[in-house]
Amino acid sequence: MEEAIQRLRRFKNKEEKIRLIYYLLENRIASREELRSAGFKGDDIKALVQKGIIGEREEIIREIRGAPTIRQARVEYVRPLGKRSVIFGHWEGLISHVATHLERLVKEGKNTFIFCPSISLLSVLFEHLYPLLGDRLILLRSQDKPKDFIKKWFYISSADGIVLLGSKIALLAPLKSMDLLIYFDENTSKALEGFDIRHFLYTLSRYYGANFLLVSTFMPLSLCTREDWERHYHAPQAEVFVFKRKAQEILSPSVRELIKNSQEEWLFLVNKSGYAYAFCSFCGWMVECPRCKGFLTLSKDKERVFCTSCGYKSHALCPECGRQLKELGFGIEKAIEEVHRLFGNRENFHFDTVPRLGKSYDNVLVLHSDNILSVPWFDSLERYFSYLWQALCISKKRLIVQTALEDNPVLEFIKNKDWHGFCQEELKRREEEDLPPFKRLVRARLRSEPNLKNLPVEAKGKRLEKLWELLIKVDKKHLKELLKRLREYQPVDLEVF
Repeated sequence: MEEAIQRLRRFKNKEEKIRLIYYLLENRIASREELRSAGFKGDDIKALVQKGIIGEREEIIREIRGAPTIRQARVEYVRPLGKRSVIFGHWEGLISHVATHLERLVKEGKNTFIFCPSISLLSVLFEHLYPLLGDRLILLRSQDKPKDFIKKWFYISSADGIVLLGSKIALLAPLKSMDLLIYFDENTSKALEGFDIRHFLYTLSRYYGANFLLVSTFMPLSLCTREDWERHYHAPQAEVFVFKRKAQEILSPSVRELIKNSQEEWLFLVNKSGYAYAFCSFCGWMVECPRCKGFLTLSKDKERVFCTSCGYKSHALCPECGRQLKELGFGIEKAIEEVHRLFGNRENFHFDTVPRLGKSYDNVLVLHSDNILSVPWFDSLERYFSYLWQALCISKKRLIVQTALEDNPVLEFIKNKDWHGFCQEELKRREEEDLPPFKRLVRARLRSEPNLKNLPVEAKGKRLEKLWELLIKVDKKHLKELLKRLREYQPVDLEVF
């Protein structure tokens, strides 16, 4: 890793290339499409491939030969799934639960489709399930060689008792029949080009007359009010510790002592990509992206700023006063730099910006996630709880949370592992304030102000340069009528919550 970084010092825009290397280091593999959606440019990917720093392969998952015979069903009994089910909790419990159902369905000659949104999680699931299911597990990917892809395609159309594992390309597969559709959700329901993939997959399961199983660490708040969903919960076992972090600290003294001589595996989480936020000390503000209004990130050399959301880039000068921008806070790159400075570059250290499904760690350390609450939005508390809860669910022994907000009630729910208590409290607040899931929120950007006078909605709007930005609260029964009206104005952006 150090050699790769040294080789990059001669490159222009080396911060983006270093960020790409760390991304691949944690995720192991990723498609070009996933890298582009994560904000990486094609030129940076091409440059690293040409220099031999990263590799490009057609076959991303190792071929496993000698398929074992499918084992007999386990002794423990798991009741048959209902039409709509969700299993949630710690990772080891989730994968074991799914494996039990797959064994039963394959033995009964029934077909299952497992949809997985990310390539990295797809490979993890394949490695977990292949020793159990053997050639009954069919992995369908756009990276397959044409000959292999066509062979699988025709096999899927006529086979019984198989498990199809895939991502977007597998949605088109001509399964002969489907008894169960499983969706592994990494708490990013709208991750695929902006549409609600969970709802799409549920509709697909209804088309086949199949059962639908949602697999996630955290049960979505929108499902907590639904009594027609079966629930299966696997409680996380790790201990939870919360430490106060001072404003300028990356690692508090107490946390440093825990890490110093540890030989256990550690995952360090920072909910911020890049090096640090861009801050103007003269104006006293963090600089916003002129395109998407997110906070800009300052590069490590402090010469450029960029937006991790939309890709905007500029010189590190304040747009108001023209002075040089300074760093504020820290992102994952600065955290990596500090951890390596204090403890060296150890093999048992792992870094990421979000807790991901697929692997558990002895210790998960959340260095900084308070910034989730820095942008006020109706679901900020849910996203904060979900981030910490997912970190808890991939922890084997300890979840350690550093925070400047020790008195936040969300942390008490995390320490008590009380997902139900949090959901009840949050739902009560939202019902009192007429927020989703009790009413719908629509956020729209339009080129002209729409006429909504005849519609039963609550709307707030403001002029934003050449666009009108609207936030509209509406009853579910009037949502279709509202969307029809807004689409008449050809919206630049339209989101429904």
